[in-house]
Amino acid sequence: MTEETIAVVPLKPKRKSKKKPARRDDELWKGILADVFDDFLRFFFPDADDVFNLKRKFVFLDKEFNRLFPPEVNTAGVRFVDKLVKVHLKGGGSNFILVHVEIQGSKGHEELRINIMSPLRRSPF
Repeated sequence: MTEETIAVVPLKPKRKSKKKPARRDDELWKGILADVFDDFLRFFFPDADDVFNLKRKFVFLDKEFNRLFPPEVNTAGVRFVDKLVKVHLKGGGSNFILVHVEIQGSKGHEELRINIMSPLRRSPF
């Protein structure tokens, strides 16, 4: 009979990460904006019912927009919602509307005014 030696090595406990999981508020806001886009247009364009054909569906071009302008990483607590939307006009034809919404939390107040102009600086238009 042979005797075997087994070494027992204590495992170090895993440290819990202090980082909070990434929030997905952007997708939530984008979904809300898509759901109420006709009212969104009416709020900003009082004559929206006369200009836009609101009976036709809006075309949200998120994938195309993200290919042109990949989302930036932001650590200041400010959430960005960018939407490129194709709208149909009552007089015929269509047009594009670029919507940039910033959801301001309790952090990053100084960066808010700087961030508002960021998409315009990156825009080729």
